[in-house]
Amino acid sequence: MTAEGTELYAPSAEKIAQAKLTRFAAWAHEHHGAPAGTDYGALHRWSVENVGTFWRAVHDWFEVVGEGS
Repeated sequence: MTAEGTELYAPSAEKIAQAKLTRFAAWAHEHHGAPAGTDYGALHRWSVENVGTFWRAVHDWFEVVGEGS
C-alpha cells in the first residue's frame, strides 16, 4: 500500500517525447493555441477553459469526418 500522493510511476523523458499525447499537444499548440510543452495539467486546463477550440483540435487531429468537417 502507498501513501496518498505518492507517485507510483513517472515515464522517462524519452517516453514522454515519444507519446502520442505529446505529439497532439505540440500540434494543438501550433494550430489551436494550446499551451506549449509537456505539462499535462496545462493541457487539461486549456481543454476545459477552451472547450470548443479543444474539440476542434481533436476533430482536426483525428481527421473526424462529419458535420463541421
